[in-house]
Amino acid sequence: MWEQGVVLALLMSIITCLIATQIKPSLIFAGAAFLAFIAGMIDINAVASNFTNSSLLTLVLLILSSAALEKTRLISWVSRSIATGRLGAVVAKLGISTALLSSFTNNTAVVVSLIGAIKRNQRHAPSKLLIPLSYAAILGGTLTLIGTSTNLIINSFVEDVGLPSLGFFEPTWIGLSVLLGGVLVLIPLSYFLPNYDDTNQDDLPYF
Repeated sequence: MWEQGVVLALLMSIITCLIATQIKPSLIFAGAAFLAFIAGMIDINAVASNFTNSSLLTLVLLILSSAALEKTRLISWVSRSIATGRLGAVVAKLGISTALLSSFTNNTAVVVSLIGAIKRNQRHAPSKLLIPLSYAAILGGTLTLIGTSTNLIINSFVEDVGLPSLGFFEPTWIGLSVLLGGVLVLIPLSYFLPNYDDTNQDDLPYF
């Protein structure tokens, strides 16, 4: 019974530290794992197994692949192709292309790579495209097993209980339905987003 209390206290401490302090999350989680080890709730084998988790290694490789993708001409081509047309067409092209890219690479890297293209767009204010970009990347992550770190973590839980690993395209059909529905919602709502002029850099600190 006392172990459940200790786990609850650790979880509350982690959440409090993440919200109220500026301590690096890696240090917070490492400290919590150390305390759990000292309390005898986990052993050294359990700690070590998480550092060699196949899903974690896959995520690291995805980040490296995403960094390489930023150096290719693919991002430049996507940037040019989404820069023309009316706002609804741009949001649709941006949503589909971003979703496809993020289904095979790291979501954050895709967003970072395309922010430059949105900033250089002369036809539409970046403030109307950044939120659709973010949501499209999130929705694209649901298309494949490696599309988002959440899918990889779920797959590691499945493997830990002795079940077969999820297939690469296991979530694709559900993900496609969610993606199409999301893009159809983003297109009309994008017209209601603020129209900020990107010529004044002080007004756009998120760049």
